[in-house]
Amino acid sequence: MIAGWVGLTGVMIVLHRRARRKLERKLETSPPIRVELSAQGFRIDDTAEKSQMMIPWDSFRRFESESIFVFQHRTSGLSFMIPKRALPSPESIEWLREVNVGIATRDDAESPLPLAPAPASRAREGNFSDVTLEYRMGYWNCVDLSCASWGAGRGAAVFIIGMFTGISIYSAIAMPHRPNAKFSDMEVYCYFIAPIMLIGAILIAFVVATQFWLSHRGQFKRRTVRLNETSLTLSENDGTSEVPWARFTRYKETPWSFLAWKGQHDWLQLPKSAFPSIPAQERCRELFERHLKRSTWFFGS
Repeated sequence: MIAGWVGLTGVMIVLHRRARRKLERKLETSPPIRVELSAQGFRIDDTAEKSQMMIPWDSFRRFESESIFVFQHRTSGLSFMIPKRALPSPESIEWLREVNVGIATRDDAESPLPLAPAPASRAREGNFSDVTLEYRMGYWNCVDLSCASWGAGRGAAVFIIGMFTGISIYSAIAMPHRPNAKFSDMEVYCYFIAPIMLIGAILIAFVVATQFWLSHRGQFKRRTVRLNETSLTLSENDGTSEVPWARFTRYKETPWSFLAWKGQHDWLQLPKSAFPSIPAQERCRELFERHLKRSTWFFGS
């Protein structure tokens, strides 16, 4: 068991370093991100991912040094850094220093804009092919996510089952058979090892889900998601982002939700309970099949 845990830890360290080097290479070769600032807030255009995001000022805390502005998102903890050298004029620096964060006022909406005008909304009008759902991630959604992920609950449970099964097979082969034993090796496995494995796998899935829920529940807000043929639009009370289908590459369906992802951290979970009808679920499944590749190897959080 100790050798198994040491080996698993080594494998995870190697995979983490490889993923970090891959991300660093991607950042070095990726095109620059365009940020437009207005009295309403941030508009971020990521040309590499072909996605947009609009976040109002009252979602941030502001920090300033001699060379940069740092805007920290109040709920997610993400920080957006704006180098002062990237701003077009001293007036723009002063305007950004004085912009109201935390409390939005009508004066902000009517103030002159020294940087860029407020972006026009790109939201499409709904039509018969759009699917709209509103939900908020809960604890049982995290349990479903844990059971669906090979990098979290499911992977840990499979590892525990494989380890105990391997130990049982090894002990049955390596150790001599004792004629006066009360239980045979098969009976020991069925009566003791198998129940322990089942209970341990269930506990691990719930422990991982509980840890994930406790560490992220402050970020789980009521969200509205609209899916159409060209993109997904995600709206929360602190901003709206339009994400093309190219942002994700794979999807999977569990008995309780749909999952779409690209890499380890870019993932989206849509609970089936949030869909207004069965035809809406079928339409969502059709859109996923058309734009993404079906897979079961989800290595998300």
